[in-house]
Amino acid sequence: MFSKCDFKILELNDNFNFMGIVKLNDSLLKKANFIQPIFRNTSPLIIQKVGKKDYHQYDEFIITSLNDYYNRMSSASQKDREMMLLNYNRLYESWTKLNQAKSNQDFSNLDEQYDSLSYQLYLLGYKMSKN
Repeated sequence: MFSKCDFKILELNDNFNFMGIVKLNDSLLKKANFIQPIFRNTSPLIIQKVGKKDYHQYDEFIITSLNDYYNRMSSASQKDREMMLLNYNRLYESWTKLNQAKSNQDFSNLDEQYDSLSYQLYLLGYKMSKN
C-alpha cells in the first residue's frame, strides 16, 4: 500500500522495559483527520454499577437477614443463643466494616466486604432472591 514511503522505526518501552519495535508512517499521521475520534467526552463520570451487582438489593438482603437472625436468636434456647450471639457479633462487625468502606468510598474493599458478608449469611442458610 505504501511502497514508496519511509517508515520511522520506534522502540516501545513500558517503564524502561523493551516491548518491541513499531514502524511508523509519518506522512499518514500528519493528516488532520487520521487520529481524531468521532466525539470525545471530557466530563467526569460516576460509576454507579459494575457488572451485575446491585448494592441496594444487597443492602436489603443483609438487613433483612440480620434482623431475621436476631429474631431467631432471641427465641432460641440458652445454649443455642450463646453460639448464635457469637455469629451475630461477627456479622455485625462485618456490617460495620462494610459501612466504613462505603463512607470512605473504598470501592475495592467495599466489594470484598459485600462478598464476605453475603457468604457468611449463606453459610447460615440465607440466600439472596434473584429478582
